[in-house]
Amino acid sequence: MLRFPVKKIRKQFKLLLLLVLLTSAVWFTYLHINQGKTIKLHFNYGKGCKEHRGVGPGRKPDPRLQH
Repeated sequence: MLRFPVKKIRKQFKLLLLLVLLTSAVWFTYLHINQGKTIKLHFNYGKGCKEHRGVGPGRKPDPRLQH
């Protein structure tokens, strides 16, 4: 009679579960960061104001566009 390797399967299942949880945590963090950028860009979309030109995330205002 063959013995079914229960301990080995449990260990592999725990490792697989840990991998899935870590992957999903990284994925949700990535989505959360990108969602924040999307919301900021969405609120500024379509505004033709001069104060918004030349200004973006991580950029200083362009002095050439200032009056």
